[in-house]
Amino acid sequence: MIGEVPGLTRAEQRLRVALILLGLLSLAFAIGYVLMGVLGDSEYPFVANSLAKDGFFAALCAIAVADIRRFSFTVALVIGGHVLLVLGLASALVAGDTKTISHTIVGPGLGAGTLVWVWLGAASAIVVLFSWLYESAERARFGLRYLGHAEFRALAALAEVLVPGHDVSPERVAANVDSYLAGFPAQGKWRIRIALLGLAIYPLLWLRPPFTIMSLDMRRRFVERRFVVDVWDRRLPGPLRTLSQAMIRAAQQMAFLGFYGEERAQREVGYLPFSARPGAAEAIAEAHRPHPPLRCLGPRDIHGETITTDVVVVGSGAGGAIAAYRLAERGRDVLVLERGRHVDPTDFTESESTQLGQLYADGALTLSKDFRFQVAQGMCVGGSTVVNNGVCFDLPDRVLDRWLDADGLDAGLDAAALRASFVRLRDFLPVVPMRATGPLNPGGAKFVEGVRRLGLNHAPWTFGIVSANIGDCLGCGYCNIGCAYGKKLSMLDNVLPRALQ
Repeated sequence: MIGEVPGLTRAEQRLRVALILLGLLSLAFAIGYVLMGVLGDSEYPFVANSLAKDGFFAALCAIAVADIRRFSFTVALVIGGHVLLVLGLASALVAGDTKTISHTIVGPGLGAGTLVWVWLGAASAIVVLFSWLYESAERARFGLRYLGHAEFRALAALAEVLVPGHDVSPERVAANVDSYLAGFPAQGKWRIRIALLGLAIYPLLWLRPPFTIMSLDMRRRFVERRFVVDVWDRRLPGPLRTLSQAMIRAAQQMAFLGFYGEERAQREVGYLPFSARPGAAEAIAEAHRPHPPLRCLGPRDIHGETITTDVVVVGSGAGGAIAAYRLAERGRDVLVLERGRHVDPTDFTESESTQLGQLYADGALTLSKDFRFQVAQGMCVGGSTVVNNGVCFDLPDRVLDRWLDADGLDAGLDAAALRASFVRLRDFLPVVPMRATGPLNPGGAKFVEGVRRLGLNHAPWTFGIVSANIGDCLGCGYCNIGCAYGKKLSMLDNVLPRALQ
């Protein structure tokens, strides 16, 4: 390969060769224009402009070829210049002013507009070809599997603002996010790409350069001004304020996920995975799951086109699992259907990004339609009970009264039966005070103490340590990414295995 450079990916080598050829072609055109001015009758203003144009393209290509990684931004300038060329030629065709161009370059005799069409086609082909080569080279350079290079660079630029001065490079943060997004199928992932693309070009609305080419100080000021001050002071119109909030929220979440998912970052902030904490190894060795592992059938395990059963329950979360248990208790043959995957707790990891991809709908990226808030919904066997905090409390009387209000919701519920069901569920799950089940976060006790000292613990409000369906907690802190030790009595670990038995 022409001028092959060791260490570059094949895609980068292809881009480099294409730049060499385009640079030589541009240089040839530049020399040709000078000769047309000296030996022919081409007008010198045209010759000067064309010499500058192609000379500039040749120079950009030469800079990029010298160090394709360091000066890759010049490829974007080459593409942008040809986009402008396409627009200029297209406007000439629309205006019908093509004879002057044809005569100036090759003299009379060529059909009016023919050269312009050829030129337009060639410039368009260069835009398409180099856009593809540039995207392929950037993706290969950083090993991207999901994000495009524009979104990748926007995320890296934001990470440099949000988590500066750490051993984890911004590019590494963005690469971690790319790996995370590529690790699970989700319909909503495109919103993250849109948010990052929006972040990249949003400054253009304020007559600022794109986010990725701003200096660090300029980026920091822009983020503070446009995403904090303007939103807080409601300086933006409602729809634009909502979109800007959604854009920065999604991008910020990805930046933090990519940073704190890195082991070096965890060490920097003093975080230890549970398995590395003092006494954890012994606690894990002594931990046992309350029931045998759950057996599930996947599509490949089903032979034939018909399954016969008494009852089909759709969904294996809190509602579906309890219904399936009670039906099985009464001797019914029950089939439970779940759209999420079955992940056995023995396969749970301490990696937050891995667990989010395995257990949450859309990898925990589900957003409301207006982008105002995030919907953290479990999508696995056991449903959201696998990834919630297990906190349980009876429905407050004031809420039940509102539900039963004949002039309001008029839900028609049997209040006494509903309260009796809470009592049965507390015993069935079981639900116990967190003070009695294991290590308690010191912050919880401090919060309750503060409430009492401030005199806020009075009717209609009550405060205290919550109750949860957790038993003999080890204190790992992994409730929201799945407990691997059988202590969080979710539908996966508790109710569904009992129903199966």
